[in-house]
Amino acid sequence: MATTTTAKKDPEREDLEEQLKVIRDDVAKLTGLLKNLAESKTAEARDQAMARAQDVLDTSERAYRSTRARAEAQAESLEAYVADKPLQSTLIALGIGLVLGRMSRH
Repeated sequence: MATTTTAKKDPEREDLEEQLKVIRDDVAKLTGLLKNLAESKTAEARDQAMARAQDVLDTSERAYRSTRARAEAQAESLEAYVADKPLQSTLIALGIGLVLGRMSRH
């Protein structure tokens, strides 16, 4: 008779095995959801970083263009001054050259 009792499965054991199977399935689903969430957050962070980088690039380009335009305007202004007053411009340049020459000797 001992062999007939071992052939029967214990209902509590079957219930426990079924619960463990459900838990394994739930853990697998949760792992998949976490993976998807991590991939989504990574993509979101990458997109935000790219947008910020583009903003910095655009701001830098605008600053470069503005600075270049101001430098060109100053150069044109200087050229106009030299054209209007060539003697005075030459004397100013000579004076600056003498001062820089003396400073470089010391």
